[in-house]
Amino acid sequence: MTTKQNSKQFHVDVKGLVFNKKGQVMLLEEPNGKWDLPGGRLEHGETFSEALKRECQEEMGVDCNVIDKNPRFAWTAYWEKTDTHLVYVCFKIELPSFNFIDSDECVGYDFFSAPDLDNIKFTKAIKPLKDLLLTS
Repeated sequence: MTTKQNSKQFHVDVKGLVFNKKGQVMLLEEPNGKWDLPGGRLEHGETFSEALKRECQEEMGVDCNVIDKNPRFAWTAYWEKTDTHLVYVCFKIELPSFNFIDSDECVGYDFFSAPDLDNIKFTKAIKPLKDLLLTS
């Protein structure tokens, strides 16, 4: 396949939305200091739920329970680092524990309101999250 053909394809990232009682969303801190939603690339043969459960284990060392049957939020994004076009689908999840194990993808977590996103360094691909949180 040529690069031009590949540039017309999208990769699917499945992301988890964990909300606290104040309605703030949880973001994970990456080793580079940027913040992102938990989750990652959907692999061939996986359901969205299976991908989220695998990603939570890989990133944080915890299980998750997927609450939503259908995506709560979805958007497209471009990831410059890998020259990849992405489709993000986000589902509300619950975590039985916040006793995370640091990994090469997660060194911490915190909860943020939509306006807080203006004051943190986050991955560009989740920029639409702020407007979606404000309108939900």
